[in-house]
Amino acid sequence: MRPRLLYLLCTDACTYLHAHGVIIHGGGGDESLLLQQKVPLRSGYRCRRNRRLFLRVATHAGKTNPEKNNNEDFVIGWMPHPGEKNATVKLAVAMADGVSSCLYPQWAAETACWRALCELVRNASAPQPSVSEQKGHAESLAVRSMDAVLADLRVIRESLTTSASIYKPVGEFDSTWNYRLRQGKILQTTLMLAWVDLTDTLHIASVGDGGALLRSTGKQYANTEEAGDLIMNCDPTTNDVRALGPNSPVFSDLTPEERRAWLHFASRDFHLPRRCVLFTDGVGRCFAQKPMELFSFIENRRKGQSEKGLPLRCLQDLAAPANWPPSVEPDNLTLVIIDRAS
Repeated sequence: MRPRLLYLLCTDACTYLHAHGVIIHGGGGDESLLLQQKVPLRSGYRCRRNRRLFLRVATHAGKTNPEKNNNEDFVIGWMPHPGEKNATVKLAVAMADGVSSCLYPQWAAETACWRALCELVRNASAPQPSVSEQKGHAESLAVRSMDAVLADLRVIRESLTTSASIYKPVGEFDSTWNYRLRQGKILQTTLMLAWVDLTDTLHIASVGDGGALLRSTGKQYANTEEAGDLIMNCDPTTNDVRALGPNSPVFSDLTPEERRAWLHFASRDFHLPRRCVLFTDGVGRCFAQKPMELFSFIENRRKGQSEKGLPLRCLQDLAAPANWPPSVEPDNLTLVIIDRAS
């Protein structure tokens, strides 16, 4: 049973985003939030105001086993209403991967996406800085969004603490439950937040091991390893990962050096025809040796078929036994495709 407080926090963010734009839902999570707001459940959306930007998102349970048989990933995207000609955010997406070794990771992933996206859109509407200050401003938006997520996770932990009889796992000792709460072994998730601003710059902020690839479209590449920009990627050799949780430090209180140990940030020009692909580590581990081959994998599933269902179709095929690398453990899968057309 989901805590009432978690539902209210996510509903608040959903209401704000829906009032100012269009929400793109990738599946999973508590769909009653979207149904309550009468938000269309769609995995792709074409912005009618700016016909050059396309966003498609999807999440899938992936290849599962008895130890991991549910989807702890979550992803949502957002675009402004067509009438908002000077929207400071042209497109935004939040993608999270709950940490399976902790308790209630799926709630953390869902909360993180809703709150981070809401805070980004809300704070980005403030007066814009000069061109020379844009990168610092973008990083500041990312930090404020992450801190808002941390605040929500701490509040939800307190709610679970006061309702131990409901949320403490059956058969767990009180001492174990209290240890989880003290050490933050609860409500942990990675988070990747990406957006395109008014200057057509793509910003990506990530806590954890999400992946991000970028390449120009309409070109032929002889070598897939040189076919683009590997902005961020997961480490396939370890399961250790930084994650947001109730015990994570407040990012705005950290020094720049301390913050960089937690928050990875990158900006890229997004004027020219380009494709950016974001993914959780379930997808990343399947392409760990040659990450750029993910572009070819996607393109081969696009030919002759609808663009709208492209990311979900990719994940369904990737989860099939014939395509899942035998050395890779089962995991959830999330894929985001951001296209800039000419």
